Amino acid sequence: MIKRDIIMRWTQELAKVMALLMGKDTKEALDLIDSAMRDQIGLDPDQLERMNHKELLDYLQQKDNLNLGQIEFIAGLFYEKYKRSGASDKVWSPHLAKAYTLLKHVHEHADTYSLDRKQKLDSMARELPD
Repeated sequence: MIKRDIIMRWTQELAKVMALLMGKDTKEALDLIDSAMRDQIGLDPDQLERMNHKELLDYLQQKDNLNLGQIEFIAGLFYEKYKRSGASDKVWSPHLAKAYTLLKHVHEHADTYSLDRKQKLDSMARELPD
């Protein structure tokens, strides 16, 4: 029950960030996403940008204070960066790859099944290049 409450809290935080992103131009939105990573999770967005998706997952798993809810929150932020970057479908994007890898990890290791998370994964998988 406690894990579920933590995940719900991080989902609410992500919803707040998404609400703030609405109506922002691209530069403002990307700055807001980076700020959320820094302020909400305490991670350096520039450092995360330099990592590939597998390095990122390994790095986040080694940080003992990050839970699955926080990793899902970070996945959501990377997916927003992908959408804001203007990358077209079927073009490889490091943001989309990071979001997909992180969300897939959460989906595979969460105690509860989430239909919403599964639908997001399926949607991302369709956007990834073959």
